Amino acid sequence: MASGPRYSVKYRRRREGKTNYRSRLALVKSRKPRMVVRKTSTNIIVQFVTFAPEGDKVLGTALSRELRDLGWNYSTKSTPAAYLTGYLASKRVAGKVTEAVLDLGLAGPKKGSKVFAAMKGALDGGIKIPHGKDILPSEDRIKGKHIELYRQQPIVQEFTNMKAVIDKLKAGKIDKAPRPKGAKPAPRPVAPAPKPVAPAPKPVAQPPKPLPPPPPRPVAPAPKPVAQPPKPAPPPPKPVEKPVEKKPALDDMDALLAELTGKKTTPPPPKPAAPEPKAAEAPKTPPVSELLSKKKKEDEKKEP
Repeated sequence: MASGPRYSVKYRRRREGKTNYRSRLALVKSRKPRMVVRKTSTNIIVQFVTFAPEGDKVLGTALSRELRDLGWNYSTKSTPAAYLTGYLASKRVAGKVTEAVLDLGLAGPKKGSKVFAAMKGALDGGIKIPHGKDILPSEDRIKGKHIELYRQQPIVQEFTNMKAVIDKLKAGKIDKAPRPKGAKPAPRPVAPAPKPVAPAPKPVAQPPKPLPPPPPRPVAPAPKPVAQPPKPAPPPPKPVEKPVEKKPALDDMDALLAELTGKKTTPPPPKPAAPEPKAAEAPKTPPVSELLSKKKKEDEKKEP
């Protein structure tokens, strides 16, 4: 369980899933009595309850099983039984309650359900309850026509008779539905006992059959030789390179021709040697005395 300064333990009935305190608070704020409708596996309970600080006060209660004391011979958890139970509860609180609100509890507001059939009985009994007309079951379903078609029994007629019996009861003074004089509660319908089934004949014991000899063990086949991968082929031999014959020089051509032809050839005369280049002569420079006399003459010509 969670713990901490801000954690608060929920109410016990909230933890057990029995009370929705948020919807209960909204109903209590209306300041009107609550019509509490609850369903069980075999019964329908209708109560009119008011709030008090010390605890809720029950103004009137009706149970669907009380209908058997009035001569009801059908199911006490059907839609007609729910209507008659709400009608009986409204007669018991006549003069005490004139207006109420419906308390569904944890049941969902399903259209045409038995909870709204009980509310319809209280409405017909003279109690004002806020509701929508589309949520109520149809008249044929309240009277049990769908059950009559299925079971082929006059449940609609008995429903009308039961409603007339409840109308004859003294309003506001019904602690328990009276039983007619000399009448016993109708026994609940019992399902017919199943037909006895003939027991199956016992099988005749037969001697056990001899077990067949075990099959011979299969001989394991000889292991297949493992295929070895083929050896790689040797690489092809490299071609032998022939030595390249060197071509003879042009000077040896005559000797080579002589060897091939068997003729001797005279060697050509040697070429004359080229003359040596003459050394370039250095330019002759005039003497300094000639230059000075020449310049002196030029200066004299320039003077006027």
